[in-house]
Amino acid sequence: MVVSCAGGDSVQSVGIGSYQVSDDGLRLTVEVSVGAEDAFTAVHVDQDPSQVQVEIEVEFLVAGGYQPAIGYARLIDVDLDEPLGDRTVISTRSGEPVQRVEADS
Repeated sequence: MVVSCAGGDSVQSVGIGSYQVSDDGLRLTVEVSVGAEDAFTAVHVDQDPSQVQVEIEVEFLVAGGYQPAIGYARLIDVDLDEPLGDRTVISTRSGEPVQRVEADS
């Protein structure tokens, strides 16, 4: 998590910790960790037959150049053009597959 940010506010991609899939497969709920004052600015999704790449952009709102190094879990819904099926979900930031977790019953 950001401890300091020289020069003030900035927009960056954040890593995706995990995701869940809706029953119909058309929506992902991704979990990201951000600071208390950070703001989501964009969600980018690139889909093909083998994978879904997701990028979440956050504006780090850093008052006075610093904020506590505490991460808060936030959930972001991502709509898909087609059901996820067997496609792999990739975090654009890391280039790695994201862990799928099952929804609580």
